Amino acid sequence: MMRPQFWEDTSGRLIPGVGRGGELPVPSQPPTLIPYRKGSKWGMCDSHKRIVIPARYDAEIGLFHEGRASVKCGEKWGFIDAEGRMAIPAMYDEAGFFFKAQASVAVDGKHGLIDLLGNVVVPCIYDEEFFFREGFASVKFNGKSGFVDAEGKTVITAIYEEADDFSEGFASVKVGGSWGFIDASGNMAIPAVYDGAGSFTKGIAAVKVAGKWGFIDRAGNSVVPAIYDEPFWFEDGLALAKVGAKCGFVDTAGHPAIPVRYEEAWSFRDGLAPVRLYGRWGCVDTCGRMIIPAVYDTAAFFSEGLARVGILGKWGFVDTRGVSRVPPFYHDAGAFSEGLAKVCLDHKWGFIDTRGVTAIPHVFDDAGGFREGLAKVKLGGGWGYVDTAGNLVVPPIYGATYSFSDGLAPVVAGGRWGYVDTDGSLAIPAMYKIPHPIAIDRNHAGSFSHGLARVQQLDGRFGYIGTDGTEYWDDSVTSDDPIR
Repeated sequence: MMRPQFWEDTSGRLIPGVGRGGELPVPSQPPTLIPYRKGSKWGMCDSHKRIVIPARYDAEIGLFHEGRASVKCGEKWGFIDAEGRMAIPAMYDEAGFFFKAQASVAVDGKHGLIDLLGNVVVPCIYDEEFFFREGFASVKFNGKSGFVDAEGKTVITAIYEEADDFSEGFASVKVGGSWGFIDASGNMAIPAVYDGAGSFTKGIAAVKVAGKWGFIDRAGNSVVPAIYDEPFWFEDGLALAKVGAKCGFVDTAGHPAIPVRYEEAWSFRDGLAPVRLYGRWGCVDTCGRMIIPAVYDTAAFFSEGLARVGILGKWGFVDTRGVSRVPPFYHDAGAFSEGLAKVCLDHKWGFIDTRGVTAIPHVFDDAGGFREGLAKVKLGGGWGYVDTAGNLVVPPIYGATYSFSDGLAPVVAGGRWGYVDTDGSLAIPAMYKIPHPIAIDRNHAGSFSHGLARVQQLDGRFGYIGTDGTEYWDDSVTSDDPIR
């Protein structure tokens, strides 16, 4: 069953996106309250470390949604209001966040919904967490799937082996080992005769027949014949489709808009798609015209109007008309960012502008892309930063460096994690534990966002710091809870 995508709040708690398949919601404003730790207990404070919600909870408090935030007391979860009062008693094994006045909760491994007052909307009897779409939620009960409405009433009995969420008035369901589609009344609108099925988008849905994928319309008529080896999605009205070892593109009417003749292809971006023909890469437009000739050994997506291309081991750049703007001259190259691209010549890295003119000499052992006016560079075994004029504003003395955000960049010095500012000063001393590389790559740890960064002390405990180095924790006491 396909479920909503997720984003992470400041507590690291997974929050489901609204709907499915689109951009995920992210906090657009800095949090009014900051998670604050005293000993092993969590509360919240303001930017001046004035306690707003006493530190008496056993897990980090997440962001407030609709005036409620989930808190952990012992082994149970409940909800507090914005003043820190316990609005809903801590009686749940799991608790989500409120959206449209409802929150997901779980007891003994079973999931349900409550309202803002703690009243049960949907009892905790379902096997999996669920979310509403188009007024219904797909729920699983004793291993079978059905649907409930926003009031918790069972509207479609749990008789299906699997069920997807509703989309455009239909939901794909699996019965007897095959997939079909039901309407909002539970009627089988499209018979269950498919090996697999997706959701309806713009009037069509992907279906699988005898190991091949195609598309049907709302009446169940074949729109794109099931002859393709992999499922595909439409972008700019076209979808990358594969038949055997060849790729092409079809339109939403099922017509072969671009012939299935390429050995490899990528999706469209900015009106162009990279394709490989006879072992060489080029780019086609949405009409199938070869805008960039297939003469290159490799190609990349466009960035700031230029795309990297490689031939005979050398890299250059072409524009969206296929005109060579920077001849294939470099041994390696990165994408353009803030008007400059890193390029490698004779094992040394420098930067060029969009005209191909060397903006920063090739003197570095390694380099990254520009962000907030600075790019990391490696020189003599250490990492530092240069500005767009090539000035070495942060000396290459660090064991590792990462991109700037909120005017600060994480650096590693002496096996510890700290932060430098854009003037090159070590604004926050290197005294924190280095996060796991995966956490850094996923931007789940270390970098600043809205003036806060989540860091780990050497003893393993987590906390938040501000861009001025303020530490929002206190290890001198255990909690603000007089009972404890």
